[in-house]
Amino acid sequence: MTRPVTAAWAVDDALQRDFVALSGDRNPLHVDPIVARRLPFGRVAVHGMHLALDALERLTVVSGLTPRQVRVTFRHPVGIGDPIVTEIDATDPAGVFVRVTTDVWTAAELRVALGPPTRWPAGAIHTPPDGAPIERTPESITGLHGAIPVAADLDAVARRFPGLVGRLGECAVAEFATLTRLIGMEVPGLRSMFSSFDVSIGDTPHNPEDAMTYRVTTVDER
Repeated sequence: MTRPVTAAWAVDDALQRDFVALSGDRNPLHVDPIVARRLPFGRVAVHGMHLALDALERLTVVSGLTPRQVRVTFRHPVGIGDPIVTEIDATDPAGVFVRVTTDVWTAAELRVALGPPTRWPAGAIHTPPDGAPIERTPESITGLHGAIPVAADLDAVARRFPGLVGRLGECAVAEFATLTRLIGMEVPGLRSMFSSFDVSIGDTPHNPEDAMTYRVTTVDER
């Protein structure tokens, strides 16, 4: 890519429902208009991970390469139906820069290092569990550690992100989906905000049956 590539799109109600089913992240911010109305954004928000995975899908398709290092910062939320522009700029030799914007603000920024294919084989991915997000106090989160099963709706993954599945495999995409469920449903759970993540994708997959482990190192009471 010698010049930036842009794509205009939006998340409608159907895409939002599909990503909820795909990831299992049913935080009220993403599914309940009444609850979301009382939160700072004031309405239902698109999952930040949905924006990130869509950007990686588009990058994979246009570049023919595989994401190997992904650093994402979520700047502002995006609402259902908001016009979205995803711009991919590969002119920087330090890595690909992707900006996801609305007509009001920058929603997300990604810095991605690309490499050769590293397709993980399909494993025993779990079905996302039902249930409500856990409500935790700052005191209960401090020092918390544990594990959650890697889970995703694999049919939805294959439909929504076929390029990523072709390059990384279902297991890797399921681990991305598990990150949003970890934040939105488990820790911090109900009162959470996914602000950023930094992921390295190696050549050896994790065993999905081993689950994704986590440890809380710092807590921001806001």
